Amino acid sequence: MPKWKFQSDPVDESANPKGHTQMKKIIFGLLILFALALVAVLPLCAQTTWGGLRFGMTSAEARVVLKERSIKERLQSAQRVGSTDVPEMLLIDVDGVTVGGHQGKASLRFDKDRLVQVSIFFEKFEDPKGFKVSACFQGITSAEAASRSLMVVDLSERMLGRFGRPSVETGTFPTSEELLEFFARGIVTGASDTKTGRRIWRTEGQVIEENFFMPCGNTSVTIIYKPQKGDDL
Repeated sequence: MPKWKFQSDPVDESANPKGHTQMKKIIFGLLILFALALVAVLPLCAQTTWGGLRFGMTSAEARVVLKERSIKERLQSAQRVGSTDVPEMLLIDVDGVTVGGHQGKASLRFDKDRLVQVSIFFEKFEDPKGFKVSACFQGITSAEAASRSLMVVDLSERMLGRFGRPSVETGTFPTSEELLEFFARGIVTGASDTKTGRRIWRTEGQVIEENFFMPCGNTSVTIIYKPQKGDDL
């Protein structure tokens, strides 16, 4: 029976010099392939995301990418959210985001001056200053109800067309007919249930999350891009 030589066993190189040389060449080749594989993995830390931005880029680099857009910077103080301590972060808000005719805005989040998250907001409120839940569906016309329904359905279909079937889906993403019925009932009665939905994709080196929230006729669709980490695989 042949004896397999493990690393702990001394190897007599003189016994088979050609074989030993060939083994060295193979190991060297594997080391090169391994190094190339590492190089291929590293760009995930600088994954391209929305608007040509890259995760890990500095705020100065982001300003160059966004030079044609209207932006505003603000500093978010360190705070505690629930049981989590959120450090101080720089935010860059981007106005004039348009997808399929739907007007929105984006917010870039930087941690230690590195881009870590991009959020896009599409919102239609009864009160321009925010949600007004004291008067459900007040002032929403049939035309406005159709506009809000179209925004939810169209953005949802665009996300599915772009990224395919989501990894996670909770809640119910309604059809246009269901949304119009929702608004019709709310306009007549002044009240209705709150519709919510959430989808998550893990693709292209990113974790992409879509949320919609519709209390009292107010309509919000949020799309969040974050770099995919090891525990997201």
